[in-house]
Amino acid sequence: MVAWKWPLVGRDAELAFISAAMRDRKRSPPGVVIAGAPGVGKTRLAREALAKAVRSGARERWVVGTKSGRSVPLGALSRHLQEDGAASESGRPAIPAARALAAPIDGRRVVVGVDDAHLLDDQSAMAVHQLVLTGTTPVVMTVGATDSAPDAITSLWKDGYLERLDLRPLSLREVTALLETALGGELERSSAERLWRLAGGTVLFLRLLVTAEREAGRLRLESGVWRWFGDDMGLPTTLTSLIEAQMGALDPLVREVVDILAIEEPLTVRALEELAGRRAIEQAEERGLVTVQLRDEQGMSVRLAHPLYGEVRRDRTGTLHAIRLRGRIARALTRPPCTSAARLRAAVLTMQSDLPPEPRLFMDGARIALGRGDAKLCAQLAGAAANAGSGLPARWLRAHALAMNGDGTQAEHELAALADVGDDAQRARVAIDRVTNMFWSLGRVGDAERIQAQARSSITDRDAQQSLIALGAVLDLCRAHPRVAARTAQGVLDSGCADPVAVAPACYALVGALGVLGKTDRIGPFADRGATAARSHETSILPIAVHMEHVHALVNAGYLHRAQALAADVRAMAADAPAPIRTAAMFVDGRVALRCGRLAEALRALREATSGLGGRDAFGMRYACRVALAQALAFTGDAEKAAEAMAAAEAARHPGFAFLDPDLIRVRAWVVATGQRASAEAIAIAHEAADLAAKNAQLSLEVLALHTAVQFGDVSCAERLSRLASSVDGPRAPAAAHQAAALTDRDGAALDEVAAEFEGFGDLLAAADCAAQAASAHAYRGMRVSALASAARARRIATECGAHTPAIQAITAIDARLTERQREIATLIGQGLTNQQIADRLIVSVRTVEGHIYRAGRQLGVNTREALAAIVCGR
Repeated sequence: MVAWKWPLVGRDAELAFISAAMRDRKRSPPGVVIAGAPGVGKTRLAREALAKAVRSGARERWVVGTKSGRSVPLGALSRHLQEDGAASESGRPAIPAARALAAPIDGRRVVVGVDDAHLLDDQSAMAVHQLVLTGTTPVVMTVGATDSAPDAITSLWKDGYLERLDLRPLSLREVTALLETALGGELERSSAERLWRLAGGTVLFLRLLVTAEREAGRLRLESGVWRWFGDDMGLPTTLTSLIEAQMGALDPLVREVVDILAIEEPLTVRALEELAGRRAIEQAEERGLVTVQLRDEQGMSVRLAHPLYGEVRRDRTGTLHAIRLRGRIARALTRPPCTSAARLRAAVLTMQSDLPPEPRLFMDGARIALGRGDAKLCAQLAGAAANAGSGLPARWLRAHALAMNGDGTQAEHELAALADVGDDAQRARVAIDRVTNMFWSLGRVGDAERIQAQARSSITDRDAQQSLIALGAVLDLCRAHPRVAARTAQGVLDSGCADPVAVAPACYALVGALGVLGKTDRIGPFADRGATAARSHETSILPIAVHMEHVHALVNAGYLHRAQALAADVRAMAADAPAPIRTAAMFVDGRVALRCGRLAEALRALREATSGLGGRDAFGMRYACRVALAQALAFTGDAEKAAEAMAAAEAARHPGFAFLDPDLIRVRAWVVATGQRASAEAIAIAHEAADLAAKNAQLSLEVLALHTAVQFGDVSCAERLSRLASSVDGPRAPAAAHQAAALTDRDGAALDEVAAEFEGFGDLLAAADCAAQAASAHAYRGMRVSALASAARARRIATECGAHTPAIQAITAIDARLTERQREIATLIGQGLTNQQIADRLIVSVRTVEGHIYRAGRQLGVNTREALAAIVCGR
């Protein structure tokens, strides 16, 4: 395995604590004891603390306790005693040994590190004790949190001689930061969470695991994001040995408990007691191998004390034994009372065991899995049910799940075989699956339309007909016919049909259509109705899909605070869902962050969503993700990356997604304008997007496109935006119309007011651009102070966003009057610092600071510190 140097991340507070304890002259003796579990990072932290002292001029001595060396008196110190030439005092060897450890090296003071001090022999421990008591030499030692140590070591913290620092495992946030630093790039959130949980936040385990998985190619970079494909992982030998040593020898009864939980956890105490016996569970708990937790509904549950225990024991368990255990666990899980979660687990275990097939259990499990959005598991269980004789329902459910999972070709093969089987309701469901699979997953729009038309002409059942009509409304929405989609969907909802298969997609289509038609204020009741209907539908993707459309409508209208709240709800719904649903939620997060101007957050979410799709894209989301990603990169001013992302978006264009074409063209305008002042070409492209949106009756997209032209400095949009503002819901259209009018009049004060409007409803990027245009308008009229104030406001917001747009680029000459030092001092004034405090921070004289303030004030035409700060800070 290749050595891989990892950074020290997440230990800043601990390192500061240790450093302070080592140099605190008020306390004696100086030093600290670092306690923690194996692999948590004690040694690395101690080494880093000593290295910091060495960089300050000290010299280091490092002592290591070992199991094999405990039988040798002063064995751990032998090297340092030989270096010093210390002779033992008769009967008191610890005293000269302590002196030897404290002896200067090359005339420099010494700091001493003692690693695994709990493994020191008694005489070495006493020498370290004596060294600490002298109070002259800083000592940093590590001990195992639960390990027995010599009394001479234990007394150092028990009697208050040294501070004790209990080192905890790293949190998820800290592990993510560590891994991203080590990998040199963004790490998918779910991958970070799975690695954190598996390693238990233990740095050594994490490093060994990540190094092995990276070398095996299961941890790899995709679409600019590191992702872990760890379903078939194998632990490195070193890590397995460490875990087995930590677990210790297992007697047969305890091993049975651990092996059962390695197959399936958590289990209720009742179920595990049936499988392994109460005494065995108690022994495993006493050994620290399992933990018992109180659960409200199911009483007490048991799980392994560390996730890696399960990985190790699964590797050690023979195939036949594992098959037998799965069957026994499945039987225990089906004992009443049996929850849906337990029934799903029992179905999976039965499928993988030596028990006879249970088609009813498999079908129940498949439906439960699909209800949770796990289409892959649903397909496996439905396939097992079909093989066990469940017939048409199982075959359809498997094909449906394959389509939902993005296995488009295989799904069509199986669905086509069922096209003429069953009654109207069954044939309608097959037709719906074929149409959605053809349209979104396979991109065969013409075939999808043909199948839908054939089904409508051959199926006469009323509810089945309404479900096909509702599907047609969704197709019309995607093909950029929002008025037709709204009319058709409303007809389904007014028909009296209560079948969720019709109601859910009809609400989805109506929510999406009202959003682009500019009628966002009417969406709420239909979004709620659609989400409710979708919860009783075959899959949990539809509630999220309905909410996604609502979020998009709120974003386009300018209701950004409401959009953020709804996006948080979507994220919560997707938290425990399978990858496709989490990916959809990630896209929603990215799009909301983009419109709010949180560009770093948006880029991360959109990259992760794009990467998370992998090779499967059941709903054509990759195209939408790439369009949004190109937009985000254009906002940052990175012309090269924005152009690459734009090319990728255009290459991924979905043939059924005509509704996104105005957005695609509008983003192309931003990419053309990236990194430069807006050109006539960019403005013309923005108008092309607006004209296409108008042709499609996508009024909210028309507003966005025209506003883009205004942000590029176009003064021809005022009248058109004014008309749209009277018919499009939300604050965005009126604000864009006001900006266009003020820009036409070169009215800086009015533009400042509009910038405040945008900032007020959460669109920081639009606020920055509008403030920049206000600066240009003030400068045109010779209002220098106003121009500088508006420019500073634009800079402040743009810096907060990480944006570099054409409007920001255009004010470079306006706010370049001050030197960098003058601007820095004015910013510090804005933070409340006095001249003396500023001088101390910048290591200059107070008179120098006052001179900079005077010259900056003259340049800007102001004569107070407060006025200078207000202008420079944009407040």
